[in-house]
Amino acid sequence: SSDLQRKRWETARYGLFVHHVYGGTLQGMTPKSASGGFPANIDRFAENFDVDRFANAVKDMGFEYVIFTAWHFNMNVLYPSKRMAKWRDPSHATSKRDLLGEIIAALRKRGIMAALYSHTFVGHEFRPDGLKPYYSYDRKDGIITDEMRRTGYYPAASAPWGPQPPPAETLRWNNFINDIYDEMAARYGASVEAMYFDGSWVWMVDRQRLFNTIRRH
Repeated sequence: SSDLQRKRWETARYGLFVHHVYGGTLQGMTPKSASGGFPANIDRFAENFDVDRFANAVKDMGFEYVIFTAWHFNMNVLYPSKRMAKWRDPSHATSKRDLLGEIIAALRKRGIMAALYSHTFVGHEFRPDGLKPYYSYDRKDGIITDEMRRTGYYPAASAPWGPQPPPAETLRWNNFINDIYDEMAARYGASVEAMYFDGSWVWMVDRQRLFNTIRRH
């Protein structure tokens, strides 16, 4: 039951946090291969992950739960996402393989709880590789990309600081992330024990709306 699941999660003491993300060559975010090179694309990155070997190692080490990254850098998700293509460039990096789903299933098969990490306000990384001074919440004079405008990161990040609920300038960003979270929660919400949110609940994010979206699933 959900009560037993909650009790098990709340009393767990030994877990593993895995930050396994695809970021191309930018900022060295992508793990390199044994030969020292970066994977050619996100599909190669996802294909190279040995799910059973990973899940067996987690079990052998006695972990009760795993928090695995759904997205961080540039929101390059390790599952097919129609919503991401709708909001961002259709060629945006989302893997054809549902690696996240396979990992969750493999862990659950071995009696290990799964939770998902995600970041709620990561639009400053919606930019190509390179060291140009791109716009962000702490660099207001940087270059503004089309994806920042399309998803509402700009002008959300430039709106005046204020209390919750977020100001009108953040509505498009909240529309965007609620759509993405709705898709992710519909896929995995019934299979995970918890979700971990990064971004420190910055004022731009409507926390209650996001919780409502996720709890539907």
